[in-house]
Amino acid sequence: MMSKIQRLTNFSMMAAAGDASDSLQFTDFIVRNMHLYKIINSYHMSIPAVVHFTRTHLASFLRCDTQRQLNLLLGGFDPWTGPELHYIDRFGSSTAILFGGHGAGIKFCGPIFDTLHSPYMDQREAYCILEKCVGEIQRRLWNQRNFDVFVMDQQGITQWETIKLQSFRKELLLKDRRKVDS
Repeated sequence: MMSKIQRLTNFSMMAAAGDASDSLQFTDFIVRNMHLYKIINSYHMSIPAVVHFTRTHLASFLRCDTQRQLNLLLGGFDPWTGPELHYIDRFGSSTAILFGGHGAGIKFCGPIFDTLHSPYMDQREAYCILEKCVGEIQRRLWNQRNFDVFVMDQQGITQWETIKLQSFRKELLLKDRRKVDS
């Protein structure tokens, strides 16, 4: 099974949300074109160039019969400009954002990001914020077993410890029990 999170270059990734076939096919198309660009030019595209390339192709699909119903988060690390995150919607418009997410879960995680996000926090603090978001999603929406966490920095892309459902079972049960006892 292919993931909806794809590595584009050594310093950039893309997450797609939408129709499964559209997201898998489109992300595969973008990944292959990024590899082709690297082979032809001997260097990777910058993050703004990847965003522009992706936007151009999403917008071109609007003018033909093959419309893609997907939204994208494209993030990466540029040694000269630092970290970047862009949200690209199904119409091909994009905006640079500090944090983001897809689907119904962002409605519960957005306030957590708003209150706890700081440009000066370290990776461990960011991971703790993600754990709070996953706990909120588990409590209010659905039981997804695993949440993958990727970090993009000057060393490249590394996958951190997966946030698993088992670690939240006990915490959620204790929290619900405290509510009943009081």
